[in-house]
Amino acid sequence: MPGILVRRSGFLGVAFLALAFSLLAGLPAFAHTFERTTTLLRIDAARNFEATLRLDLDALALGVDPSIEPEEAAKTLLAMSDADFQAAEDGLRRVLSRRLRVRVDGKPLEFTISFPQFRPRPERLGVEVFGLDVRLQGRVPPDGKEILFFASRAFPAIELTFADEGTGRKEFHICLPGEECPRIKLTAGEANAGLWNFVVIGFKHIVPLGVDHILFVLALFLGGRDMKTLLIQTGVFTLAHSATLALSTFGVVSLSPRIVEPLIALSIGIVGLENFLRPSGVSRGRVAVVFFFGLLHGLGFAGILAETPLVEGQRLAALLLFNLGVELGQVAVLAAAFLLSLPFKDPNQYRRLVQRPLSLVLTVIGLVWAVSRVAS
Repeated sequence: MPGILVRRSGFLGVAFLALAFSLLAGLPAFAHTFERTTTLLRIDAARNFEATLRLDLDALALGVDPSIEPEEAAKTLLAMSDADFQAAEDGLRRVLSRRLRVRVDGKPLEFTISFPQFRPRPERLGVEVFGLDVRLQGRVPPDGKEILFFASRAFPAIELTFADEGTGRKEFHICLPGEECPRIKLTAGEANAGLWNFVVIGFKHIVPLGVDHILFVLALFLGGRDMKTLLIQTGVFTLAHSATLALSTFGVVSLSPRIVEPLIALSIGIVGLENFLRPSGVSRGRVAVVFFFGLLHGLGFAGILAETPLVEGQRLAALLLFNLGVELGQVAVLAAAFLLSLPFKDPNQYRRLVQRPLSLVLTVIGLVWAVSRVAS
């Protein structure tokens, strides 16, 4: 009887995990929607502040899903009467005022909102009407000691770069949706002190933000949980993605996200399918596949560093620290997977109840995402 209960509970646990992974397939895969809200917060020597955020402003003005095609959103806005268009613009400003906050020493800071790329009469459709940038401008009190930036849960994770133009100091943070960004000191400090935050940024890029990278690492784990197989696969994957991450960061190689992102999704499906069809272990063919897909994932990792304004002397340090954070994120995923797999000590039971079912789920997710990303 205890053995039956263990088998049943194990099967139910795996079924629950499979359902959870299946639900992930319904998450937005890749579209005109932004996975991160790139934000540059600058303060000059006269204590004027300027925050520039990259958002899908046309969709926000219409109050529709950000996955709407840019041409359709622009066409809808341009078809409005002058009164309706003004109402949409006023509504956009109200939404941004409610969802974005800047505080100095705990007190709200007033700011103006502008759209630097605003085009009331674009010459052709496909050009965003309000643009993709929103700019907040204001003045920090002379005695202000720390500044805090906050965006509501309605926006994707905030990728924040703080630049004090008076001292040359920079800080870098990733803030999860609805999470207050760390308080930033407005007093003088080391110009490179904020670089250490790239370890946290790299970690968060995997856990919890990098769902596709998490699933690929899990696919590698399901390909063999013995130490030799894990070391070979993760070592090859790390070598490959570190190489393209470095080459892309320094501008040696470049590939459009519209090509990279569908291939990253496809990598999950292919490795999952291989796990499902063959026994655990590692072959030369498997190593080659993992290396190739590692190159693609490195190009995906490079997006953050490419979008972050860094002086040349900081780029190598930021790259190394970011990559360290990525590796720590991968170790965390592998450690969690290993602990969850411990109850399944029998290899046959593990393959029947864990490896094959979850590999099949990963295959479906990867293929669905690949098609969605190509179509978006």
